[in-house]
Amino acid sequence: MKKYFPYIAVVAILAAASGYVLFKNYYKTPEQLEAEFAVKDESLIHSILLLDNKGGKLELAKKDGRWMVNNKYEAREELIKYLMEALTRIASLAPVPNNAHDNVVRDIMNEHIKVQLYDAQQQLIKSYWVGDASLDNRGTYMLMEMDGQPAARPHIAYLPGYQGYITPRFNTDEEVWRSRKIFSDPAAQITELTVQYFAAPEKSFHIQRTPVDSLQVNPLEPAYSIQAPYEQKYVQQYLDFYTSISMEAFDNTYSGRDSLLSTTPYCRLSLTNKNGEKKEVNLYRMPINKRSKTQYDLQGKEIDYDIDRFYASVNGGKDFVIVQYYVFGKLLREYKDFFYKPG
Repeated sequence: MKKYFPYIAVVAILAAASGYVLFKNYYKTPEQLEAEFAVKDESLIHSILLLDNKGGKLELAKKDGRWMVNNKYEAREELIKYLMEALTRIASLAPVPNNAHDNVVRDIMNEHIKVQLYDAQQQLIKSYWVGDASLDNRGTYMLMEMDGQPAARPHIAYLPGYQGYITPRFNTDEEVWRSRKIFSDPAAQITELTVQYFAAPEKSFHIQRTPVDSLQVNPLEPAYSIQAPYEQKYVQQYLDFYTSISMEAFDNTYSGRDSLLSTTPYCRLSLTNKNGEKKEVNLYRMPINKRSKTQYDLQGKEIDYDIDRFYASVNGGKDFVIVQYYVFGKLLREYKDFFYKPG
């Protein structure tokens, strides 16, 4: 019997803990339960379903340690962070006053995002409606769902330490949630990399990792080969840039997309990693537009292209995006840049 004592003790402790939780919740009043929007333990949340009143639907779910959008795309880490802050810290400031109750409920039902939180076993943890901002714009109208029905009273909810309403954190637009990462490959994982400038073949180059884990760099056209030793450290430093490269925004609805894609890219970057995954980015000059910060050159002549941004085709041509020269500029090196230049 003694050998089973540790197991019996563990079971007893777990039973006591479960009983305590049930006891606490059992003796909470409906008024208390309808105000408990927060899930204090973030680790309990494994999937999130967001449904708006216009038919929009978005699912966020953990998969292999990452949050995925609609089981298709990696989610933006910063938006997951902001959402989790809301889900775990949101609190009720007060129930909606009696004289505003009916109007607030009607407004929530007409304009809302329904939030459903599930655990690892896909058991529903909480469900509630997120409405619009309160009259002072410092809180958010919210209504708990209890036993499948709306609670008796909506509440004015707020995020301690944050002034403003939190409805935007529950956006149902898939593109808003999708990761902006284009390249996220550690240098050691890159096996091949090609950078091709279509109008300047002398600048184009190819990097390949050899079996002995050194790096070879060559021009795409042998005629432009430089007969001098290149610097391994320059190649390594260059590959390090690919660890974190992101786009500015998706622009899949751009009216000139098809026309631009029918032209020759300014540059093509092709990367292959040790897992055999291939990524290709085609960069296109962005025509000057109203958003372009620089409209004229130093001589006062109107310029043709935006000097701060490119358009790009990514994800196998499925997405059309905007990238910043500030981010991508360090990738746009030339073949000759890998050779030692004496001072």
